[in-house]
Amino acid sequence: MVLNENDKEFVKKLFDSLDKDNNGKLTREEIKEGFFKLRIPSSEKDIESFLTNVDKDKDGSVSFKEFEDFTIENIKKLKIVFEELDTNKSGTLDIHEIEESIKKLNIPLYSEQELIRLFHRIDKNRDNQIDFNEWRELLVLLPNSNLQLIISFWKDSQILDAGFDNGGFIPPMVEKKEKASSLRNTITYMLAGSVAGFASRTSTAPLERVKIMCQLNHGKPISLISAFKACYKDGGIKGFFRGNLANIIKVSPESAVKFGTYEYVKKLFAENDCELTSAQRFISGSVAGVVSHTTLFPLEVVRLRLSAEIAGTYNGIFDCFKKIAISEKSIRPFYRGLGASITATIPHSGVNMMVYEFLKHKVIKMTGNEFPTAGQLLVCASTSSVCGQLVGYPFHVVKSRLITQGSSVNQEKYTGLFDGLTKIIKKEGPIGLYKGIVPSFMKSIPSHSITFIVYEGFKKAFDVNLKEKKHH
Repeated sequence: MVLNENDKEFVKKLFDSLDKDNNGKLTREEIKEGFFKLRIPSSEKDIESFLTNVDKDKDGSVSFKEFEDFTIENIKKLKIVFEELDTNKSGTLDIHEIEESIKKLNIPLYSEQELIRLFHRIDKNRDNQIDFNEWRELLVLLPNSNLQLIISFWKDSQILDAGFDNGGFIPPMVEKKEKASSLRNTITYMLAGSVAGFASRTSTAPLERVKIMCQLNHGKPISLISAFKACYKDGGIKGFFRGNLANIIKVSPESAVKFGTYEYVKKLFAENDCELTSAQRFISGSVAGVVSHTTLFPLEVVRLRLSAEIAGTYNGIFDCFKKIAISEKSIRPFYRGLGASITATIPHSGVNMMVYEFLKHKVIKMTGNEFPTAGQLLVCASTSSVCGQLVGYPFHVVKSRLITQGSSVNQEKYTGLFDGLTKIIKKEGPIGLYKGIVPSFMKSIPSHSITFIVYEGFKKAFDVNLKEKKHH
């Protein structure tokens, strides 16, 4: 394979950049300093290995001739590897060609973010294409130029920019630090979920109240304007936020448990996020939804009762707990509707998380950015919210009626989920199972969008994805 003048000029410039005293020889110290600046492993063992391969006359230094022979031979090998990766023969490598090569070699990647970071380490001009000059610049001094070693080095060498002028190589973290990072990330997931839940539910509380009023209406469907007027008549502006405190008390820990469980279950399927299938994401989302919902279901009962009853029925959360317990002399009413709720949560939460993550990863791959923008997250969250609602909404209607049955706003009695479904369809038609879905969409789309934007923002702020990448 013939080298061009560009390759030879590159070798000369590289040698001169390493030869600090300009004496035509590279000392051990110059090589070590140069490797560090070039972000190549520079331990004593690495330097010794390099000298063994390059210093042919064994005088303890590297002449330009020795350096040229080594690097030119490496460039020839790098060109062969580059052409092997360039499957479409375009003369450049795109991110999809790199991803396919990594998969073929069974080298694990944690996420699309990691793939993009790897790509950008070589793609210096950020044109989403790696030309041979960029490829050669990073890899020319590797002691071996086979494809497996190149990609393993490219992936596993960790670059630290903070605290160094020119970056440097960091060896893999020890197991204890991995465990500490994993715990820190779990806490971050839960904190992010908690804050996201608080922000989303408070901002959409009026729409939640209207949705519940529509769900509990046994007659002809009422218009949104009529529902808003009824809410305002029953307590003014404050009427739109009745039950919101109970909702916040419930949703903040519930969201923390949900996102923490979701990330945990995903790890049981695959250590690397991008290896997960859609079915595994669905199961992870469903399990997370069931665990979080079951844990705090009594608060869901209180929230619905506070939202549904007329003003003055209950004097706050604790009064609601007390009156429900006294009126039925058991804890059973606090779990009435749990079966319907779980039945609704499995498809709703599973589809919601599956669709959201599928779309988010598609956006990352399409744009080449490590993190989607707020606008892109908005589209992903809105779409996933609608999909989740469509499959789970009828069960939510039955759940709401089971929880409030026997109250002043819902005198109908149901023995369970299927009895509720049967009676609603018989008396109100199939449309009865979708009462309140319009305000539900109006509420859930911004609610889910806020939730995921805040959640992803927290993960990014605490650098969770980067930590996951380094320790897995």
